[in-house]
Amino acid sequence: MFRISSLIIVTVSIGFGSCGKVEEPPSTPIFDDALVRMGAAGTDAERLRLVLVWLDDQRANPEVASEHASLDSLDPRVRKRMVAAFRDAARAQGRVGETATCQKLAEWGNKVSEWLDERSPEGRDPYAEDLKGPLQGLYRVLLTADPGNDEIRALAGYRMLDVEFETFLESPWVDRSLRRRLDQVRDDVAFAAEISDTGRTWLPADWKGEAELDAVLEEVEAAERAWKLKMNDPFEIAAAKLYDLVVKDLGEALNDVYQFVPRTRAPYLILIEKDAAWNETKVAEEKARALRELHDTFYADYQETLGLKAIERPVPVVVFRKHQAYALYASKRGADRGAVGHYEPGNGRLVVSDSTSISTLLHEGMHQLVAFNTEEAI
Repeated sequence: MFRISSLIIVTVSIGFGSCGKVEEPPSTPIFDDALVRMGAAGTDAERLRLVLVWLDDQRANPEVASEHASLDSLDPRVRKRMVAAFRDAARAQGRVGETATCQKLAEWGNKVSEWLDERSPEGRDPYAEDLKGPLQGLYRVLLTADPGNDEIRALAGYRMLDVEFETFLESPWVDRSLRRRLDQVRDDVAFAAEISDTGRTWLPADWKGEAELDAVLEEVEAAERAWKLKMNDPFEIAAAKLYDLVVKDLGEALNDVYQFVPRTRAPYLILIEKDAAWNETKVAEEKARALRELHDTFYADYQETLGLKAIERPVPVVVFRKHQAYALYASKRGADRGAVGHYEPGNGRLVVSDSTSISTLLHEGMHQLVAFNTEEAI
């Protein structure tokens, strides 16, 4: 099963000396026999593997139980030498590029890697992991001879990627910040990826952008889960309906010149003017934080005294980026000339711009809270 020509391995010279002297267990016939077998195996990886098989047989023999500990100490040394022999042989053959020999080496390395894991009590041998690099190098040689073989490409360490970046970029759960990162990762992938003959996209094993790719995809998945959870929430459903009504009203008042994106932080529905010059999510969070503090203070001070009930329906807040846009809208709503923010009793809407002071925001926000608690807000 494991036999491989000694000529392949023995052509590579490996020194077994070390900087420091290894302290050996006390000499016994079996231990000395093991050392002789190791020396005889030399740089032949298959013969070193057979030494490991012999060690397993001896440690399974109850008649030499007293020897088991000393034999255990040899096991990692043999495995290390075997992996080193294979690694150097793989590198040498990789430089030669002879397909048939590389194929034999690769098959042997794969079988031994599986065998090492099987004989490990933990089910995972660290030395088997060390075989990966040399194996991938061999498969890269084989890939040059058979570039259309996706199985070999995977064994060479390539990663197949099946990600619909355009779909993600257009998804409602991807905010601007995440969209920028996703866009950059898409460009990086396009630059580094290879398309196989089967049309699949593959990333090389040594591609440096894999960590960022995985991090971004994980964030996209988390954002999608959170978004779907929100979409099943009664408040979010009501907020989505209210958003459509408010956007339609704003469009009629301003001839659809401005666009708005929704952000929610119960009980508030924040409609932020869409503009590449600012971060809508960040601005919405700033406004919502101030209004939530007002809301919490108001309820802490007056809920028990006035018998206030929690606001369950969305409370709409419109935020323009510039005062000029706000002023244009306010003039069509009959707001006082020179106003920098106002509350609209007819529809329960608080309307401000990013330049509206915090004091004005809270003043008009108080009007809104009172109205929503006295059923004056429609």
